[in-house]
Amino acid sequence: MTAVGDRLGEHGLLAVFTLGGHPDLVTVLATASFVILAALAATVEDIGRASAPARLLFAVAAVATVIATAGLACVVLLVVLGGSFVGLLIKLSR
Repeated sequence: MTAVGDRLGEHGLLAVFTLGGHPDLVTVLATASFVILAALAATVEDIGRASAPARLLFAVAAVATVIATAGLACVVLLVVLGGSFVGLLIKLSR
């Protein structure tokens, strides 16, 4: 997204990747999630015995990851469902 820049958000279908044309937001969320998880990996030995603040940070990182990858998940789902629909049409036309 950084290499392509704002052009990725200009096209309607490709804007899904950038959460409606906000590539900087996706980049910040992904980076924040990575930094939080890297810091927790270095400090928490057992996730089952993590302290309450560490568990809260795990949850924040998980939500940031889900939001950052939501655009990609939507496109993958669109491709899978579109392919299934085309396959069904081909099967019914025979």
